[in-house]
Amino acid sequence: MDRPRRSSVATINKVNPVNKVRLPPNAKSRRRAMKSEMPPFRFPIRRLAGVPHFEYHSPRSSEILEFHEGEYPMKVVAFNGSARKDGNTAILVRQVFAELEKEGIETELVQFAGQKVPGCIACRQCFKNQNQRCVVEGDIVNDCIAKMVAADGVILASPTYFADVTSEMKALIDRAGYVAKANAEMFRRKVGAAVVAVRRGGEIHAFDTMNHFFLISQMIIPGSCYWNMGFGLNKGEVEQDEEGLRTMQLLGQNMAWLLKKIQS
Repeated sequence: MDRPRRSSVATINKVNPVNKVRLPPNAKSRRRAMKSEMPPFRFPIRRLAGVPHFEYHSPRSSEILEFHEGEYPMKVVAFNGSARKDGNTAILVRQVFAELEKEGIETELVQFAGQKVPGCIACRQCFKNQNQRCVVEGDIVNDCIAKMVAADGVILASPTYFADVTSEMKALIDRAGYVAKANAEMFRRKVGAAVVAVRRGGEIHAFDTMNHFFLISQMIIPGSCYWNMGFGLNKGEVEQDEEGLRTMQLLGQNMAWLLKKIQS
């Protein structure tokens, strides 16, 4: 594979039901690399032929997940650019998550409410440093970039502010997008989807803004039965938009299908 992979793999034990099997030399070197100071990535288990059984030790818990050859856990991370935590935008994202989780795909929601997310300062230091980080520190953007690198799929979600995304979402797009360009298109061929909450109008422009980020980053976008939007003003009103909820559910199903096709 020619792009960075998820860094969430802490240790992988490959066990034969009868006899222990040694790791292939290339896999050993890759596992050592993950423990070093190299940029985060993971290797696809499906490339390690001849080993019928795997155990995945999650760094987030003591849970041990078992996978057979050709399988490994996938993850989608979503970023909610709303100033309201757990509002209509988050409700729509969780509709997508529900479908992804049915397919065994791990999910994580990052909410920008209460966070200060300044924009790009056009210093171009990311092209000089090439360390997968924005030079501006003290906010959540570098954490968000790391989560994008580690994930297989990315959801950008925003309410509609004056016919566009929120300033926080635009800051993430500008800074993460520039860092990705500076680091060999590190989001290339990941799956990306946009989700928009709106009261009445202007949502198509916001939808396009987020899709432009995916397209210029060489990411792959799944579709749904309609544009990925839900209508509502006050918290929870979007749940009355049956078509919007259905659109999110189908988006989740199509995203899961696409992720599995890409990784197969």
